[in-house]
Amino acid sequence: MANPRIHRRTHISAPLVLYAVVSMLIAIGAFNSQNNLLFWLFSLSLGMLIVSGLLSGMMLMAVRIERLAVVPQQCAGPVVIAYRLTNVGRFMPSFALYLDEIVEPNPAETALTDDAVGKVASPPQGFVAFVPVGGSVMARATARAEERGRVRVSGVRITSSFPFGVVRKSVFFEMPGSLVILPVPAETIGAETSRPDRRRSSLPVTGVADGGDDTFGLREYREGDSPRRIAWRSTARTGEIRTRLMVNSSEQPLIIRLAVEPDASAAGIDRAVSKCAAVIRDAAAKRQPYGLLLPDGGRIKARLGRQHLEMCMTRLAVVPRVAPLGAGELTEADFGGVPGNKVSPAAVFQRREPADIIITAAGQDATVRFPKREAVA
Repeated sequence: MANPRIHRRTHISAPLVLYAVVSMLIAIGAFNSQNNLLFWLFSLSLGMLIVSGLLSGMMLMAVRIERLAVVPQQCAGPVVIAYRLTNVGRFMPSFALYLDEIVEPNPAETALTDDAVGKVASPPQGFVAFVPVGGSVMARATARAEERGRVRVSGVRITSSFPFGVVRKSVFFEMPGSLVILPVPAETIGAETSRPDRRRSSLPVTGVADGGDDTFGLREYREGDSPRRIAWRSTARTGEIRTRLMVNSSEQPLIIRLAVEPDASAAGIDRAVSKCAAVIRDAAAKRQPYGLLLPDGGRIKARLGRQHLEMCMTRLAVVPRVAPLGAGELTEADFGGVPGNKVSPAAVFQRREPADIIITAAGQDATVRFPKREAVA
């Protein structure tokens, strides 16, 4: 990571203004009365002002910060960002540092928007009491997530008014980045959405067998395990021998389609995303391989595992709250039907690549369909 650009600033705060006014009154009284005690008080106040400015400036000039990997957080929960603060100075430690993530203003979402725009209740903030000379400490900033999507940040500001709280200085580190707020899975989706009915569908409910040709997780090594299934990278990292758990990829997985109609509102798309997240959550809990088809044509192959779950949830989190460009423009003629008749995106998706579950956002609501079960019925 390249060294970020640093901007330093001295803030004109209310304590500083009040302190300056009181000091000026003491100075006026001292010069008018020629009172030695007032001269001592004025000298003391002036010295405290200079020391406060020098100390806070020296501390902040020696501070360096690194934003660590930001883990996607679920909407309506806390957002936590971890940092590593380092003091590169030689003489003076750093005290009483306040951290603030600078969140960029939310742009209006349009059909050209790449990702949904997330929202936090307030910018993530944190506090560090002490950073030793030549040492590093871990810190974190927290906020509350309000809406799913990608929240873009421009950098981190570190502020301190140590030691007297009079002069407040700050340094701003230009560190563009983003954090993803995951959708909250809907509670209205029944368990049967991710567990197809065996009596009406040919889709199997796939359990996890300790065999197959597709990796979905790791476990501790057991006597008799094949050396070819040892996860050497994880073993080297943790110091404990780990074995890959396998699933048979030839079993038919669960394919989930998220469709967006041209008249879908932001609320309808959010409901569809929440229902899709609930289906994915249930499939992951049942250890059933699942794949995801997105409104923009994106496709995530059916797999299992924690990384796969995080990838699907992250892609769902950034689905724009507007219909994609070209939605509803195809006609029956594109599929050999009657020219001029419009085809809904859900029908287009079903014809191009059939799915086991189609969750469609239309208007203010979202619907769930099971095309393969309907065909069997």
